[in-house]
Amino acid sequence: MRVFRSQFAGPLLRVTNSVSGIASGSGIDAQVTQRLKREQTIVEKLGDREKGLDLSRMQDIGGCRILVSDIAEVRTVEAAILDAWGVQVADTGDHPVQILARNLAEIYRLEEEQKHVPLDLITIANDQIAEVNKLLTASIEKQEGAS
Repeated sequence: MRVFRSQFAGPLLRVTNSVSGIASGSGIDAQVTQRLKREQTIVEKLGDREKGLDLSRMQDIGGCRILVSDIAEVRTVEAAILDAWGVQVADTGDHPVQILARNLAEIYRLEEEQKHVPLDLITIANDQIAEVNKLLTASIEKQEGAS
């Protein structure tokens, strides 16, 4: 598992550096971060959490997040990434970020040795809401476990 996980480090770094440069070149002060899933989390996901999943099919070992101030900056960075990477997006009626994620995933599969590196392009406010939701969920689960 350690070797499989480590194979995502190079592609993750290349993706992170690329989107960081693209955002900066677009005049956007984005917070670009990356993460490799912890080994313990991988074990948990392969066990009880997602029955039938095997390591070779797990697609979120590495991830890159771009935080920007507002939705206008999301659109600016999105357009710049699509342009820089030569991605053509068909209008499927989906949310633009969903389209972006699908298309970027295909690029990663082709250019990064079949290593899928999910990209989250979100506003800081949405990230803060997600963090509050996580805290609330954990608190509720803790209370339910204590009863």
